[in-house]
Amino acid sequence: MKGFFFVAALLVGLTYAQENGNRPVLKRVTRKAIRNMRGALLKQIEAKIISNCEANGLTDCGANHLQETFNKMRSCLETKIMYSVPKDEYIQHLESCGKDAVRETENCLRSDQRYFPKFVLDLVKSLVNFMYDDKSALASWEMTACLRKFDNFDVRRDYFSCMVLASIRTHDTQEIPHSKGDFCDKFVAAAKCYPRTVNKYCDHNCNVNKIISDYSKYLAIPCEIKE
Repeated sequence: MKGFFFVAALLVGLTYAQENGNRPVLKRVTRKAIRNMRGALLKQIEAKIISNCEANGLTDCGANHLQETFNKMRSCLETKIMYSVPKDEYIQHLESCGKDAVRETENCLRSDQRYFPKFVLDLVKSLVNFMYDDKSALASWEMTACLRKFDNFDVRRDYFSCMVLASIRTHDTQEIPHSKGDFCDKFVAAAKCYPRTVNKYCDHNCNVNKIISDYSKYLAIPCEIKE
């Protein structure tokens, strides 16, 4: 099983690719593969959180209850589709659906790991802000052509190789780091693989350059929020 930051960063990249606002440009098989992989990665993150809670004394009964809470959160999130409602309404939806999961996770993690649930929520909200604020650039024909590059096996392999190397360099493990700063040092290194791949393989123009710049900027925002 891959390390924690590998999974988290890959999930962010796949979320962006799946929900970029111009979904018809992706082949049906590709969209389905991304959706399935994203679901599997989300479940891996949930399993890692539960594992960390169990290491802190969470019982089997408690672990089952937490998994049920995660399941309810995912079902709740699926009741609204991004871009179908205004940005603020969608962010409120995220907060409402994730409220119980954040609270229960905070209660079962070690004291030095309790920053993590709120951080994840802040990360998702920042990504949503990016995808709403840059919707026109994401839907541009330049980004359409760029996303098609990821249908190429060599491009995908290069992206995954970058993720693996970042995971190795940062000594990625199954354990949630003891501070947000430590998490950010490792996560940001892995998250940079997506804009790096876009920068390497896509034609440069105003829209693509904006996405490369803004993607990294928005993902860094949660790390800059003081605890």
